[in-house]
Amino acid sequence: AEAFGAKKTFFLVNGSTSGIIASIMACVAQFRRKNPTFRGNPKIVLPRSVHKSAIHALVVSGAVPLWIWPDYDEEFHIAYPITPSTLESAMQEHQDIAGVIIVSPSYHGVISDIAGLSRVCDGLDVPLVVDEAHGAHLNAFRARTGISSATVLGADAVVQSTHKCLSSLTQSAMLHVPPNSRLDVSVIQESLPLVQSSSPNYLLMASLDAARWQFSQPEMAGSDLPEISQVAHEKLAAISGLEVFGHPGIGNDQPGKIIPTINPGNSADPILIDPTRITILTRKLGISGFEFAQKLEENGGVYCELASERHVTLALSLGNNLTHIETLVKEASSIAKEARVRANNCDRTTAKDQNRLLEPSKREAASIPPITPREAFLMPTETLSAADAAGQLCAETICPYPPGIPVIVPGELITQDTIERLQRLRNKGACIVGARDATLQTFQVLVANLEQDMA
Repeated sequence: AEAFGAKKTFFLVNGSTSGIIASIMACVAQFRRKNPTFRGNPKIVLPRSVHKSAIHALVVSGAVPLWIWPDYDEEFHIAYPITPSTLESAMQEHQDIAGVIIVSPSYHGVISDIAGLSRVCDGLDVPLVVDEAHGAHLNAFRARTGISSATVLGADAVVQSTHKCLSSLTQSAMLHVPPNSRLDVSVIQESLPLVQSSSPNYLLMASLDAARWQFSQPEMAGSDLPEISQVAHEKLAAISGLEVFGHPGIGNDQPGKIIPTINPGNSADPILIDPTRITILTRKLGISGFEFAQKLEENGGVYCELASERHVTLALSLGNNLTHIETLVKEASSIAKEARVRANNCDRTTAKDQNRLLEPSKREAASIPPITPREAFLMPTETLSAADAAGQLCAETICPYPPGIPVIVPGELITQDTIERLQRLRNKGACIVGARDATLQTFQVLVANLEQDMA
């Protein structure tokens, strides 16, 4: 706990998923214990761009989701973080809120204003849970990047995938409870056994302890990973036809800082990006991110963390060095050069909204679904063809993986646009998980008119 700035740290052997579920269960349990006369289900505030584990937490806990729809980068199709003002507006309009969960960094490295969000939650005495699965390394480099972990910014529970950004074995993670947490440690401790094995794998636990030791060594803070990341950003951005998310922005007018930034709407407070995540827009080359990623892998042995229709995202780690960056830049340059030769023959006039992961029509403001994920999960279902499923309520959590952000969750309305988007992503090479029918020719829906029959 001391190494990560927490008063209590739990080793997780079922990934960050177990930490997210346990944290939300703890929020709900604590709310109910403080409000013994409350009837119904309390609300959890969360962005619609959360990982699917948060949806599972809603199913298990019975909490009602209060969705906040994030703003969206139109070129890269990347969700921006929820702002403190947006969170405050949503929370002031609704009662019975048990907790808030925020994702920071996002899969693409986008950093939320955790300190600002924490102040909003503090004012309303509501716990703030941060899904920091992709940020276990942040505190080690904060002197050079200016980016700190949520453990020191006012969060009440912070979940980190130690295996993603540090060196523990896959499936191992940590749940940190910071010193001034509004969440009772004992409630979290009671929630964790519900989502973890009573016979934990000691190889996973030993690897977490080893990662903890490595993180606390001076060599960690002295690693040249931020500088290597900066070199990668600059060299990739210099390749004709490629655009790098957050570049130019490295430096952010702060000498000695390595901070890619984005500044939607010329905001006075630019959004920071973890420099170890590099997202490259491929659309201007006339090729998809899937094709770009495949060529990187086949030609140079470079594996992308994520590929989508418009971009690829790479994750740099402690194991990377400048030789790896040289290989990456060489292969990216070769792919870009080849693509430019045939770019003039490509139709790149796709409508802006066609490739979104989140539907534009749903991104207006905070909203509560008519049926909660738990209610939908427990309802009878039926199988319908894709053509007949449009207009029905979904019974599945379906998402491209990575990044694991659901396109649709149980209880939401299936639209024709949703079906076409999922099928197009699958046909272009995306891995779609959560659907009983992997071909997406049929969908599981709630039995028609059941909610009217129950009234």
